[in-house]
Amino acid sequence: MNILTISKPVGKNCPNIPQDVKAVTQALVHIGKIARTYISNGVFDQVIQQGINDTQRHWMLAPDGVISVGGRTQKFSCCKFSSDEYQTCYTMLKVYTFV
Repeated sequence: MNILTISKPVGKNCPNIPQDVKAVTQALVHIGKIARTYISNGVFDQVIQQGINDTQRHWMLAPDGVISVGGRTQKFSCCKFSSDEYQTCYTMLKVYTFV
């Protein structure tokens, strides 16, 4: 299991550093929010935005569409809840203090 590591926020009106955008894309593919066939060129686009929003809908009524460094979405995005990894991810998430 990989932990999502980014240096700056990724999302609408954010710095969207190419390496961070690629890392977010890989995490979103891993948790099934973006198709496995999607290839990121490091440019933030609507596919990535939708993946972030879909992920945030798990706990936000109105997703902000941003993955902040150290934020809740960054921590959640390392998990894939449709597999046997659920308990491991849940346990790992519990040790974080959400901001």
